[in-house]
Amino acid sequence: MYDYHLHKRMIRAAWKSLGPGSAVLAMGGFPAFSGFAHLTMALDPLLYPELDKVEVNKPVFILGHPRSGTTFFHRLLTQTGEFPVFELWELLVPSLAARRVVGPIADKVGSGFRGTMYHNREAVFSGGAHDTSAHSVEEEELLFGFKLDTQLFTFLTPLAFDEEDWVELVFSDHQPAARRKASTRFLRECFKRHLLDKGRTQILAKMPYSTMRVKSLLEEFPDARIVYLVRSPFETIPSHLSLHRSFFANRWGLENIDPQALQRYYARRYQHNVDLYRYFYSLQQAGELPEDQVMVIRYDTLLKDLEAAFHDVVAFAGLSVSNELVERVREQAEKQKSWKRRHKNLEPEEFGISKDRIARDLEFVFDAYGFEK
Repeated sequence: MYDYHLHKRMIRAAWKSLGPGSAVLAMGGFPAFSGFAHLTMALDPLLYPELDKVEVNKPVFILGHPRSGTTFFHRLLTQTGEFPVFELWELLVPSLAARRVVGPIADKVGSGFRGTMYHNREAVFSGGAHDTSAHSVEEEELLFGFKLDTQLFTFLTPLAFDEEDWVELVFSDHQPAARRKASTRFLRECFKRHLLDKGRTQILAKMPYSTMRVKSLLEEFPDARIVYLVRSPFETIPSHLSLHRSFFANRWGLENIDPQALQRYYARRYQHNVDLYRYFYSLQQAGELPEDQVMVIRYDTLLKDLEAAFHDVVAFAGLSVSNELVERVREQAEKQKSWKRRHKNLEPEEFGISKDRIARDLEFVFDAYGFEK
C-alpha cells in the first residue's frame, strides 16, 4: 500500500522549506509515478511467466559510509558486464513491461537528459565529476523511493531543510517489521526483473545508505554477502558534506535556502554520519552480523593493494569473473600507485564541525580500524 499520510507530510515539508514551486509539484506528482511503476510490475508475471523461476542467489551488497570508495569499487567490479548494473532510467522504470516501451525513448534521449546533481565524486572512470544522465549508472538505493523508504529523500528533496528530522527514513532497521519487509521484498522483485532483463545470475549492488538496513537485507537475503568499506572519518565527513553542499547549490541555489535551515541540515547530516558508523560497528561488536558473510576493507587498501582486495572479494563472495576483468583490475592497480585527488573538499569547520569533535565522536572508528587521529 502507498503511504499517502507520509506523502502528505513530505509535501507540507517541501512547501514550508522552499515554498510553492517545481520541488513541490514534483513531489505532488509522485503517487502517479509510483503507481505506474507498481501497476506495470504487476503485469510482468503475466507477460513474462519465466520471471517466476528467477532466483536472487548470493547477492553482494557494497556498504559503508558514503565517500568510502563504494562507487569506485562497484564500478571496478562491474565494468566488464558479469554483473548487471542499473542505469538511471532502469531504476526509474523497474518493470520489464514498461521498459519495453520506455527503453527506446531512453536510447534516443541518451545523454541529452543530463543533470549536475553530484560533483567531485571520486570514481574510476570519470574525471571526478558525476553528471547524471539517462544512462548513467546509479545506486540501487533509489529503488526504495517507490516505497517512500530511503534516506535519499532527506537530501535529494526539500525535506533536507524541514524542522523535522525524518529519522524513520534514516534508521531503516528500526522501522516496524511490516514496513521493513515490504521494502526488501520490493527490492527482491526489482532484482529478479533486472536479472532476467540482463540475462545474468548474480546481483552486485552498491547501497551505502542501506548500511542502516543491513539486518533487514540479511533477513530478506539470508545468503547475501556484505562488503563493508571503511575510511577515516577525517576524509569521509568533509567530503560528504561538501558533496551535499554542491548538490544544494546546483539544485536550488544556496542563496534560496534559509541559512539557519542549511546549517541545521549540516548538523543533522553529521550526526547521521556518526550514526551510520556506529550502527555497523555496534552490530559487529554484538555479534549480530554473521562473520562469514561480512568482509571489511579499508579504503587505503583500495589505493595500495587493489589486486589483493579484488581477489579477496571474489573468493569471499564466490564471484565468477572473466580474465578480461582480472586484467583490467591489474591495470587499474598500476594506476592507483600514482593516484592523486583532483579536488579539494571544504574544511569541517565550514560546516560548524571541528576536527576535534570528529575525533571524539568517532573515536571507536579510529581505534577499531586503526586510522590516525
